[in-house]
Amino acid sequence: MTGTAHGTVSATGTLTGRAYAVVPESPSADELAEWLRRRIAQVQEEINEVRANVASARADLGHRIAQVEQEARNADAQLDAKLVRAMTDRIRAEVGGLFLVVIGTAISAAG
Repeated sequence: MTGTAHGTVSATGTLTGRAYAVVPESPSADELAEWLRRRIAQVQEEINEVRANVASARADLGHRIAQVEQEARNADAQLDAKLVRAMTDRIRAEVGGLFLVVIGTAISAAG
């Protein structure tokens, strides 16, 4: 069995990126100065974007750290509650055992 298939593929979209000023060939001093001013402005924009990203990342980390600290405090509180409950149960058992010893001693002494 043989055959031929034909099809068409198309795509649309928007390309994004930075456009940088190109140094003109054999620039005059004024042209070079203007190019440097534009390039410095572009670099300053990039620096400001990086600063904004860093500030955002720091804020996100600060929120996450606070969340982890709260989770740790909650876990500690739960552990403390379990420990208190276990100690209370043990003390009750010991007091109950001591009560039985006292009763047993009293019965032995009376008997």
